[in-house]
Amino acid sequence: MTNHSDLATALPAPYPPSIRVSRSKARRMIALCEQAEMTCNFDSIVGVVGEVADDSARAGGTSTGEEISPYITVIEMALLLYLGEYTHARHLWRRCRDADGVFSGVDDGGHGDMERVQVELLWKAARYCYLWSSGGIYSLKSGLGGISSAVGASSMQMDGAASNGDGIVEVNLPFSALALKALHSCQESKMEPLATYSGELIDDFRHKVNNEMHRSFGRIKVEDFFVRLNLEGIGDADNEHYFDNYGWLVDTSGHGDRRSG
Repeated sequence: MTNHSDLATALPAPYPPSIRVSRSKARRMIALCEQAEMTCNFDSIVGVVGEVADDSARAGGTSTGEEISPYITVIEMALLLYLGEYTHARHLWRRCRDADGVFSGVDDGGHGDMERVQVELLWKAARYCYLWSSGGIYSLKSGLGGISSAVGASSMQMDGAASNGDGIVEVNLPFSALALKALHSCQESKMEPLATYSGELIDDFRHKVNNEMHRSFGRIKVEDFFVRLNLEGIGDADNEHYFDNYGWLVDTSGHGDRRSG
């Protein structure tokens, strides 16, 4: 059985500074987060895993004692996205909710509220990552405009994600772009550790999408490239550096060819 010291070492208060760790360490951290879930249910997790002062969290300071981060579910969700474990991220979100679809946790007006807000925002990105990986890789449009087709509609309906209340659901965007837009919103929230982890996930997921494009397409339109990776600068004269950075060559017809070697 993992003891308190092990949890405090791997998941220190206020929060681990980065999720960019080796895959083996990420899996170990996820296992410890799951251990914390079993040790203390979601109704008491904030009180059991440690209390951290608001000013310490804002300053990003380190813990002086063996305190465990109060953002266990945020850390766990971010690590699952980092590893591309989108189905497990979906399971985590379901464990976080009660039967009415409301995040389970103590309403203490403090870290419990902050954790609930952050994990819900991160799930908004995770659901699009999930849909992208489970059938939306090739499509240039998400098809969220009401057509009940394949995995998209059923999965969104099941997880309460069919609503466009977050302001980023657009029928003419692919799931990869929706995921990146949602992660950008998380980064812009300035809430920690959500903002830090989301910034890392943006780079990571963008490279995942690009790697899939390399495996799937020998040639891609310039516009499609920018849309799928949610990059700014469509039509800019100097946009060729984006293609070069992601392993594509622009030809005179306005397409990007996969660079070999």
